[in-house]
Amino acid sequence: MNIAINTLSIVPGKVGGTETFLVNLVKNLLNIDRENRYLLIVSRSNKRIFNFNSENVEYLEFGFDNNSRIKRVFFEQFILHKKLKKKAVDSLIVPGNTGLIRCPSKQLLIVHDLIYFIYPKYYPLIKRIYLHKLVRYSCRKADRIATISQNTKSDIIKYTGVSEGKIDVIYEGVDFERFSKIKKDEAKEFIQRQYGIQGYIYSPTSLYPHKNNDLLVKTFAKLKNEKKIQQKLIITGIDPYKRTNWLEGIITKYRMENEIFYLGRVPDKYLPYLYKGADLMVYLSSYEGFGLPILEAMASECPVLSSNRSSLPEVVGNAGILVDPFNIEEVADKIHKLLTNKILRERCINKGLIRAKQFSWKNVAKRLIKIYNHL
Repeated sequence: MNIAINTLSIVPGKVGGTETFLVNLVKNLLNIDRENRYLLIVSRSNKRIFNFNSENVEYLEFGFDNNSRIKRVFFEQFILHKKLKKKAVDSLIVPGNTGLIRCPSKQLLIVHDLIYFIYPKYYPLIKRIYLHKLVRYSCRKADRIATISQNTKSDIIKYTGVSEGKIDVIYEGVDFERFSKIKKDEAKEFIQRQYGIQGYIYSPTSLYPHKNNDLLVKTFAKLKNEKKIQQKLIITGIDPYKRTNWLEGIITKYRMENEIFYLGRVPDKYLPYLYKGADLMVYLSSYEGFGLPILEAMASECPVLSSNRSSLPEVVGNAGILVDPFNIEEVADKIHKLLTNKILRERCINKGLIRAKQFSWKNVAKRLIKIYNHL
């Protein structure tokens, strides 16, 4: 079969986990599947991250910058279907939550989350209406839907009305070797050299409102003042709504300017060091399609404390500590125990390693291949 994959929803460095997902998925599809041919639909600005040296892939490159949503949507809905027809594509994989209104082939839609339904206030009215209508239409029109957690599957059924039998859960994976191979002393030395920080709690969350960074800062300040913990706090991730000043204001309010460091989006090559060097990873998000940082921390032998909301309990399993992110007392108590209780820490680390090994990108690719081979 000729399988096309539309990568145009991926803007390098701007979309976080969905970029990690698609890059690793495509890489493993090309490595595993030697029976099908692949056509990667790319732009001049994202081709470099999908530049795989494989004999079974062809590129359909378009000379526009896919930072522009208007240009991308116009191309996808009014031009792409003609190109796919000329290429005699059998199936189109659309991993950006929205599919083509007109598609000359079968269409497999990948839905990562439905945050625009859960938190509509984050989006301007026109964008919200557009997403609600097109996502519903895309889900109903698609031949199959793949999603990355049981929680998101339930959201799809609830908000789009499609039947449960049309949806497959494929989860996400983690590059276990990448996150496990670095030594802890090496990681600590790197973070000290790079950022001048020794001993820290790590929160790789970004500054979306539902990530609850305000609750994290408040909890951390409580631990500093009441328990006198020695660790600093490092927060990393994209800032899509220009909330850096907001976060800095909260840090200042609690007089934590010398204790909390927001580093923005850090280079991917730094992530294994940040996880490995941390005493604890804290993830207080209210909503996630999956929650990949949890697996990355577990693979890095970093104990995990996570919110008990949405898909996160599916990912954590019994390998970390789950808390109500809005219960400051509970969060502070569990963080303190994970920092001070050696037996609890070792149990979480050991279970985390076992848990992380259950999620591989190779298995994600195999599940997807099985789905579109039966379309």
